[in-house]
Amino acid sequence: MRLILATAEPSGDALGAALLRAMREQGALREVRAAAGPALVAEGAGLLAPASDATASGLIELVGHLPRLLRHRRRLLRALDDRPDLLVTVDSPGLHLPIAREAKRRGIPVVHAVCPQIWASRPWRVRTLRRSVDHVLCLLPFEPSLLAKHRVPSTFIGHPAARAWGPRPAGNPTILIAPGSRPSELHRHLPVLAKVVSLMRARRPEVELLCLRAPGLNPETLAPLGCRLVADLGSVTPHAALVASGTITLELATAGIPQVVLYRVHPITYLLGRPLLNTPWIALPNILAGRPIVPEHLQDLDPSRLVDELCTLLGPAGEAQREALRPVIAAVRHADGLRLAAELLWKYARRSVAEPLDRVTPAPNTLSSLGMAPPPRPQNARRAAFPEPRPGEDMRLLRRRKVLSASEIDEMRKSCRLAAETLMMVGEHLKAGMTTDDINTLVHEFIVSHGAYPSPLNYKGFPKSVCTSVNEVVCHGIPGPQVLKDGDIINVDVTTLLPAQNGFHGDTSLTFYIGEPPPQIKHLVEVTRECLELGIAQVKPGARVGDIGAAIQAHAEAKGCSVVREYTGHGIHRIFHDEPTILHYGKPGTGARLEKGMTFTIEPMINLGGRAIEHLDDGWTVLTRDRSPSAQFEHTVLVTKSGCEVLTRRPGLAKHSEDVPWARLGPLSSTLNDENPA
Repeated sequence: MRLILATAEPSGDALGAALLRAMREQGALREVRAAAGPALVAEGAGLLAPASDATASGLIELVGHLPRLLRHRRRLLRALDDRPDLLVTVDSPGLHLPIAREAKRRGIPVVHAVCPQIWASRPWRVRTLRRSVDHVLCLLPFEPSLLAKHRVPSTFIGHPAARAWGPRPAGNPTILIAPGSRPSELHRHLPVLAKVVSLMRARRPEVELLCLRAPGLNPETLAPLGCRLVADLGSVTPHAALVASGTITLELATAGIPQVVLYRVHPITYLLGRPLLNTPWIALPNILAGRPIVPEHLQDLDPSRLVDELCTLLGPAGEAQREALRPVIAAVRHADGLRLAAELLWKYARRSVAEPLDRVTPAPNTLSSLGMAPPPRPQNARRAAFPEPRPGEDMRLLRRRKVLSASEIDEMRKSCRLAAETLMMVGEHLKAGMTTDDINTLVHEFIVSHGAYPSPLNYKGFPKSVCTSVNEVVCHGIPGPQVLKDGDIINVDVTTLLPAQNGFHGDTSLTFYIGEPPPQIKHLVEVTRECLELGIAQVKPGARVGDIGAAIQAHAEAKGCSVVREYTGHGIHRIFHDEPTILHYGKPGTGARLEKGMTFTIEPMINLGGRAIEHLDDGWTVLTRDRSPSAQFEHTVLVTKSGCEVLTRRPGLAKHSEDVPWARLGPLSSTLNDENPA
């Protein structure tokens, strides 16, 4: 198994190392590469990029670090070209979630460790999280229930910073100072902490002052404090601590160490960020308790007040804080958390390689429950987006290659022709009273009988062989017991893989009428059909992707409809979903430039109402938020020397879609194009 681990902070590096150790206890890892700190490097991970390159925080503070952060991001994106079996991102969602989303788009399983603090600020980030990752490892006990409300799979594994609760130490009092690990934190905290040290030594000379040095931090940076440095928090048990807000607050709390928390950011960052907070506290122990147990000092840091509170914690107040924290901290422990996490990571990694079909749990009303035997599973069925290379073929070159040869185009035509014929067959059988699962059975049997494989089946866990989206369902509807009735519209989205072993994908869809719908539904469907025609008309060498989207958006909105923006067309050949991404909205003259030999889909999803969407709990079905009807048409196209060829063009008019009297057909709706693309 080949793994990429991405970390950015010392705490993330430590968690990544713990996860790596737990995974190795359950199986052999062929290759591990990481954006890593000292802990992961010590575990033998190959270094993609130093984690320190991605260390930054705040809003204003980020500006000076942007070049370094962008370089770091490019390194991680390049690493995805080697097709790892699993990407594990740890914390730092602003950096990691865009990379995770790209990996997921390429069909690489993604598990994100450490839930973004959506419960504290910017709750809308959960939508990005849902689109970007397959699973979240949560460190706090209340996070899985919160994520479940937004249909984000997650598992509570406990907080790795949780330490064993210990008695208060005897002997002369000691105070630990933890100024933080980021350069911006040290810059703002050290001057205040130096005054705290001076005042404490004057007031309580018997107190020993220790300073925690974060991994990789130059000891000279902390020299102004004049304290004895410690590199391992587990090696000391102070009587009290003064710490910068972060994971360390929880680590100290679980060990029963009283603490005072401070934090300071750039004034503009504070003014912009404070209104976004949904909690009155910043320290994790207080957030977990739901009340202020640990004193907090944010932005306005008075050294005298900090010293007063530290001195108080050396007495009975410290014991009182310990007892208040005891029941709260018990909730973040999980005895088998790392083992559970490792099992889950192996599960997702194994999903990315071929495995026997009988290991896939069938959903209700799948082929198994119908008594139908699935076809032999092709090697690339589970990861349909990333098939195995042919002998002598470099997978990295395959993924980067977006232009097909003449022989590959011929193979592509065969698969696309079968996809078009499949839709024609569906039109012959459609009628009120049949179920969407009946359509699934028809499509599956037809495709398999032609020596092909239905690409959607088991793609990222999709349980059926075709997508059926009825009325307000935008896309990815799962076939089931739903009965079609007069007046419905249904989009049937077919993708074929021909041949079934290492073949090419052909992708096309039609919106069909069940009987005669109301005039406004006819208007929606025919506008959508026209949008596809107009989008295809823009395709030619030298044109831009934005030309396609602009034409579609302009027409749809001029006709009083809206364009779904979250789902796009995509490159397609031996890879199910590849570059380029085809937006169905945008500006002319923008985006990737089209080249002769490119193959991709154009598949506008047009709503009669607003463009906003939402997802069902099955993780696939997409609905219009206002429950207005939605329609879609799709073709796979090839860029030729003078324009384009519609590879999935049907040889005739599809029944219940193109043969109705009100259909507004364009020149691309029927009759094969004989243009030679070579």
